[in-house]
Amino acid sequence: MSGSEQAANGSGEHVVLLHGGSAGRSPWAEHAQGWDRVGRRLEASGYRCLAVDRPGHGARPAESIADLTFEAECAAVAEVISRHGGSAHVVGHAEAGIVALLLGRREMQERFGIHVMSCAVVGGYGAEPTGDAPERVVLQHPPAPLWSEASQRWAVRRLTYAGDTCGHDAADRMAAERARAASRLLAESGAAARIAGDLLRAKGEIFAYARDRGYDVPISLIWGMDDPLSEPARAVELMNLLASTSAHLELNLVDRAGHFPHRERPGEVLRLLEGFLSRRGRA
Repeated sequence: MSGSEQAANGSGEHVVLLHGGSAGRSPWAEHAQGWDRVGRRLEASGYRCLAVDRPGHGARPAESIADLTFEAECAAVAEVISRHGGSAHVVGHAEAGIVALLLGRREMQERFGIHVMSCAVVGGYGAEPTGDAPERVVLQHPPAPLWSEASQRWAVRRLTYAGDTCGHDAADRMAAERARAASRLLAESGAAARIAGDLLRAKGEIFAYARDRGYDVPISLIWGMDDPLSEPARAVELMNLLASTSAHLELNLVDRAGHFPHRERPGEVLRLLEGFLSRRGRA
């Protein structure tokens, strides 16, 4: 197993866990191990969890700008699902919620030859309908240099309910190196506008699919009540857009949690995910 994929020891259905962040642009660096506390408990409940580093994050480098597109991310996650039996639940935090919802579309599953049993979006900043960009205020003037320990601690403190901070072990340092490399890649190619446009395109595909077709996989939205990047009202807007789904659709708010509910309130997120995964398929 490569360093970009953390395998589980469970024995039941596979659950793919995707971290958030935008490679080379977010002032903190994310990696698959951010899901450790929830993933270990899901394994104890019998699920087989696969926590995956998205391209440009953690232990997975981005070789080109194309690797940072949602098209490439979907292909990378689909490849993981294919190698582990071809069927999985997909849970995406923040921007990775877009990946979960893109893969939840019937044509994407047919294209990659996989089966997505359900989609969960946790703290779905990026996936929700957006107006003004709150990160321009919340994350304004980070300490220099970006992705240093001071910069990351500053960003995470501002994004969490109680000012919690992430650890800074070897995984965090590697993630910071990946973020710097992705930033250089964006700067050298002048592709920042392309990546921003790719986000809008992916969101448009999700919203158009919900409007014109409607999802047929169960979907759960799990939001921090105090997320400074995406307030609960935006989660409600996303749920309204997804209301055409013919399967189960739910929205849950996690009290005393900011942008990282799976790290801030892992027990509560575990309870919600277990309940959702156990009832999948029931309208």
